[in-house]
Amino acid sequence: MGQNLNLTDEAPAGCIVGIGGLEDYVIKTATISNTMACPNFTKVKTISMGIVKVAIESKSLSDMDRLKAGLQRLNRSDPSVEFYVNS
Repeated sequence: MGQNLNLTDEAPAGCIVGIGGLEDYVIKTATISNTMACPNFTKVKTISMGIVKVAIESKSLSDMDRLKAGLQRLNRSDPSVEFYVNS
C-alpha cells in the first residue's frame, strides 16, 4: 500500500502484488497458481476503443529499432496500449 515497494514471501487471497522476473515468460497477462486446477483468467473484453492516438517517430532512422523495442515493452506491460508501425 502506498508509494513504496515491500518484498514478501507470500500474498493472501485478495491482495494485489507485482512479480518481477517474468518478462521473458509472460506477454501482457497470465494466470499464476501453485495448482493445475486453477482456472485461467482471461483478458477482459472491453467495448470502448482507445481515447488517445499519438503519432511518433524517431529523430534519426538509426534509432527506429530502439523506439520499436521500447513500444513493444510498453505494449506487453500495459493491456490498454496498442501500437502499429506504418511502412
